[in-house]
Amino acid sequence: MEGKKKPRALHIVSWNVAAWAKTMTFIKSRHKSLKTYLHNHKIDILCLQETKIGAKKLAQDPKVAGITNDLGYDSFWCCSAESFKGFNGVATFCRRGLTISANNKPFSDKELNDEGRALVTTHDGFAVVNVYVPNSSGGSDRLLFKMKFLRALKQKMNSLRSEGFKVILVGDLNLTYRAEDVHWQRRTIHVDDFLQHNLNTSLTSERENNKSDSDVSASAFTRLLSAPLCSHCGCLGCLCPRCSKSPSGLTKNTCRFCLVTIGDSNQQRDQKIHLFHKKAQSDCLKIQNHLSKYWEEILSLLRDRLIEEQEVSHRRTSTQIKYRVCVIGSKGNKIRLGTPFGNRSWAEHFYSYDNSRTVFDEVAEETYIVQRRHSASIGDIVELLERIKGLKLTSAEQRSLALFGRPAHAECAGNWFRSLLKDGYVDSFVALFPFAQGRFTCHEQYKNRRYNNEGSRIDFVVVDKALMSCVAESSQLLKNFSSKRREERSEELKTNQGSHLFHNHTGDDTGDDTGNDSSCYTDILSNTRCPTCTANSSSSGSSVCPNDSVCGLVKSPACSNPSCEMCALSAITLNGRWKPAPFDGSGITTGRQSDYDAHFTFPRTGVLYSPPQYSDHVGVSIVLALDITPQQLDESKETKLSQPHMKVRRINSFFKKKTATETETATATTTETATAATTTT
Repeated sequence: MEGKKKPRALHIVSWNVAAWAKTMTFIKSRHKSLKTYLHNHKIDILCLQETKIGAKKLAQDPKVAGITNDLGYDSFWCCSAESFKGFNGVATFCRRGLTISANNKPFSDKELNDEGRALVTTHDGFAVVNVYVPNSSGGSDRLLFKMKFLRALKQKMNSLRSEGFKVILVGDLNLTYRAEDVHWQRRTIHVDDFLQHNLNTSLTSERENNKSDSDVSASAFTRLLSAPLCSHCGCLGCLCPRCSKSPSGLTKNTCRFCLVTIGDSNQQRDQKIHLFHKKAQSDCLKIQNHLSKYWEEILSLLRDRLIEEQEVSHRRTSTQIKYRVCVIGSKGNKIRLGTPFGNRSWAEHFYSYDNSRTVFDEVAEETYIVQRRHSASIGDIVELLERIKGLKLTSAEQRSLALFGRPAHAECAGNWFRSLLKDGYVDSFVALFPFAQGRFTCHEQYKNRRYNNEGSRIDFVVVDKALMSCVAESSQLLKNFSSKRREERSEELKTNQGSHLFHNHTGDDTGDDTGNDSSCYTDILSNTRCPTCTANSSSSGSSVCPNDSVCGLVKSPACSNPSCEMCALSAITLNGRWKPAPFDGSGITTGRQSDYDAHFTFPRTGVLYSPPQYSDHVGVSIVLALDITPQQLDESKETKLSQPHMKVRRINSFFKKKTATETETATATTTETATAATTTT
């Protein structure tokens, strides 16, 4: 369909919903319909993962997926084969007139297509590849399958590029490739490597030896660290009340860990980062000495660990048997480790560090590391030192150790992602927010991880490098909203969401130093101060930043650093409104309607913080300024197979009451056919 191209802001959202039918139940009860939900978010393309709806169910009852005649969106589905019993699945909802074609079997390998993990839609000049990448928790075989999937995915992306499409890859990739993408306590330490580092090196002498390097972060020691930024503020300073109170003597906009103050010049910031690294060096040297002295003894105790059965009773559920890892201390005392596990095999798997596991991929002719010998999470190391040897590390010391931390996911998957970046793709979130801390998209809700923001960033929007300029241009398009409309929307948000959201949550200010920074202080509704944003939202009294598309990180009006992890904690918990679920089987605490409406804001590039009842993932989004021509959806076999819900409509069309025109046409056709048959005879 021909049409005049018109620049517009295109809002794309990706979200792992962990069972779309369940999520739709909440959306209907809280927001009336999917149509209303999409309208409130101003979404043009919604990509879902882990939909868990079979093709037969869609054909029988499309409404279970929110599909109605007045929706205004075309939907395309990739469902797993019947043998998978409705697991996996991805779906893409596109505003009508945006899509050219769809393909729910994009790979040449039937095994990859049958799991229902990839869906490709083509549009005017670009293609969206919506994927739910397999995880590798099932062991070596699943890691091989995961890498097979990733290789096929990259091949498909290259094929789309060769056809002239700019590629946008969205979805749950089930991988991390940076240390910052994992909560600092969950990062992995390779103990043997850590013990080999010469931490007695003088940073001052290293800097003198590298006088040609103007940036302190280029010194030999900081290159040694995998994440040379403060895990609290990204070395940008902080305005969190917790930081303003500890340690004493700091100004209110100074981070208590790296001592960087908001407003520092580049030179001042570099000097403080250098001091921060010296302090981290001292902390890590102390931890290194502990591990050198006690690590082998700890391993010896873990080799003889016991699995203890525990009977757990819940108020609303029956009694359950859980399993706890225990060791016998040097004094004969029983030491319990971690939390109880639901089955014995999981309990036996944890706290096993002696062996390195690898698997050989015969197709790729590569050896993948499943687990490195003597690798443990920072949280486990801290726990083992404290419970077995009585050595308690402070929060600052733990964060110093986190500078040596690595992503927790398989290294081969991270290497695959880095190869994408080398091929001209861009991780849109990192490109816009390189210093962001704690911006995770997935949390283990059954362990209440969301409420301490202990998660990982495994959901991505990856775009062709050429499209990144469109992200910046989209901010100009969004500014076309009239100031009056923006004021109306701001007042609407204030009215609907309650005044309690527009002042800081005080929380518990006791402020222990054990690493449990669980209080949250900031305002969920406010946008980030991006480099081009000159408005001071705290002084103007408005929580709406004039540069929405760039301002994708939620922050406090009082905090000029959206990269602060306390702002991220506030965002994921709705300023403390979302509470941990009790362990009595009663489920997640229900919020007020204003709480469920709080995640409706202007379109933005960044993270979309949905309520915890909807999914254990939150969404990720991007806003692009594109010249779009209205499109006509093709009638290809691939597109029709991607719309199983349309089969019922097509069958019913044979039985619906025909109009007068349709009756006349059918009669004429029948007469012509009969005449032709008589002539032939």
